[in-house]
Amino acid sequence: MARPSGLRGRGLMNVWAQAQLMDNFLAPFRVFWVDPANGSDSREGTTTDEALATLAEAHRRMTAGLNDICMLVGDGSTTGTARVTSTLVWSKNACHIIGVGPQTLNSRARIGVLSGTTAYANFVQVTASGCLFKNFSMFNDNAIAAQITWADSGGRNRYEGVWFGGMGDQTSADSSTSRVLKLSGTGEHTFKDCIIGLDTIQRGAANASVEFVGGSKRNRFIDCEFNMTCDATTPLFILSSGVNPLETFQLFRRCIFHNPYPQSSASLLAAVATLPANGNGRLIMDYCSRYGVTDWGTDATSLAQIFVNGPAVGATDDVGRGSVAIAS
Repeated sequence: MARPSGLRGRGLMNVWAQAQLMDNFLAPFRVFWVDPANGSDSREGTTTDEALATLAEAHRRMTAGLNDICMLVGDGSTTGTARVTSTLVWSKNACHIIGVGPQTLNSRARIGVLSGTTAYANFVQVTASGCLFKNFSMFNDNAIAAQITWADSGGRNRYEGVWFGGMGDQTSADSSTSRVLKLSGTGEHTFKDCIIGLDTIQRGAANASVEFVGGSKRNRFIDCEFNMTCDATTPLFILSSGVNPLETFQLFRRCIFHNPYPQSSASLLAAVATLPANGNGRLIMDYCSRYGVTDWGTDATSLAQIFVNGPAVGATDDVGRGSVAIAS
C-alpha cells in the first residue's frame, strides 16, 4: 500500500495539525496519533478515532528517514500523560513527536512514569538524528540515583517548547550523577523556548541540569529557561566532560538561569557552570541572566572558557558584560 502524503481523520484538530505539519515537512509521511487516555495499541493509529495508547508502539510502527510523526494528545489533565514503565528509546532518524494542546508551561501533552513502576535510571534515550520534538512536557520522578531524564546521543535534532522536568524526587535530586539533559553524539541540536529543570524539589548534590559529553558540539539554546531550587551551593546548571566537550562553541542566547534564593528557602548557588580544562571551545552567554547564583563559573579554568555578552548590572554581573570577553 502506498504511503499517504497527508493526514486522515476528522475535525478541527486534524485541520490544525495539517497546517502545523505542512509548515515543517515536505516529504511524504505518516502520522500516528497517541491518546494515552483513550487510545489502544491494538488500533490502526492513523486517525484520531483510532489512536494508539503508547509512544513505544507509535515508534515501532514508524519508518526511519521518512519524517513520520507521532501526535501526542493531551486531555488537559494528568490523566492524559503518556506513562512509561522502562526507558523509552527513540532510535529512528527523522521521526518526530509533536504534542497536541496549548503551548504553555507544563503542557498536559506529557510523558511521565507509571506509578508503582520499579525505578529506572534512563527515562528517554534518543539515538536518532534529524528529529523534531515539540510542544510537550515530561515529569521524571524515578526515585533512583544517577537519574538521566533525557539523553541525546544523536545529532541535529530540534526541540521546541519542551519542558524537561527531571530530578522530580529527592533521591535523584541528591545524587551527584543525576542529569536533566545529557548530550553526547555529534550535537548541533537546537533548543527553542524550552524549560530545563524543576524548582519543586531541592537539589542537594553537585549534579547538573545539562551535561555536554565528548564532542557534542555547536548546540544552541535560544530563549530557554533553566530552573532549579537547592539546599546546597554545589548543584550546577551546566557541566562538561570527556574529550572536546565544548568543541567550537555551546551557545545560550537570551536564556535565564533561575534559583529562587533568597526569596525562598533555597541556598545561594556558587556558579552556573563547571568546565574542565581543554574543552576545545567556549560557552557563549549572549544576553543571558542568572538569579540566585554567585558567578558564571566555579573556578578560573571554567571562567576562561565562558564568554558573556550583555549589559552589565552593578558589581554582581547578574546579566552580563558590556562586550564578549572572558567572564569574571
